[in-house]
Amino acid sequence: PAPRTVKRLWVELRLPDGGVKRLESREGEPLDLVEPGPQIPPVCEVLDGNRLLAWEPGPYRATRADGTYASFETRGSSIVALDSNWKLSFPEGWGTKGPVSFDRLESWTKLGLPEEGRAFSGTATYSREFDLRELSAGSRVVLDLGRVEVIADVKVNGQSVGRLWSPPYRIDISRAVKSGKNLLSVEVTNTWFNRLTYDAGLDAAQRRTWSIGGPRNGGAMIDSGLLGPVNLWVGQVLSEQ
Repeated sequence: PAPRTVKRLWVELRLPDGGVKRLESREGEPLDLVEPGPQIPPVCEVLDGNRLLAWEPGPYRATRADGTYASFETRGSSIVALDSNWKLSFPEGWGTKGPVSFDRLESWTKLGLPEEGRAFSGTATYSREFDLRELSAGSRVVLDLGRVEVIADVKVNGQSVGRLWSPPYRIDISRAVKSGKNLLSVEVTNTWFNRLTYDAGLDAAQRRTWSIGGPRNGGAMIDSGLLGPVNLWVGQVLSEQ
């Protein structure tokens, strides 16, 4: 240990293309090993020699190893964007007041909240409704949350469908959805980093968090919350025609 000395951490990542990427962080700061970004949906997935899961409408042709092929076609597949019409609720007593409604997903640190509210650390709940047209037999519905900082608990129509804590933030919600109106709820939990950063600038009597070697006073806060883009993938399992 070196008292009163700010430590630095360097990490070298070897990339699939043979390149090397070097990352650096100061003591008390997070180090992002995974680059956030939207997940590109597949066009289709081969389930076996006679079935295909199609995520986009249109004709498909799958060639088998023996040279024979199978033909498929669907009009029931679609991608539904869910980036707008969200309501966000924070617990009381942490610099936030009541639910926040917005049409564009962004970090809690960029919302029109008081400084203490933008530094919120804990669990907040996103909710919105969405409509699904008539689901055909063999339909699959997958929710892709895009980028999340850090953990997401997902409920559909009041039914828990799973917890996501690393990319890709994607989960099959077929068992919980229905044709027509549905209610989506996502509880997002971040780390304590932002609240520790905020408290570092307060007098000891005003602080609500303490840490040894935590973020420094005046340090930048990190992104938190559901950042998206959020999409529903409605796919259809097809059998050979």
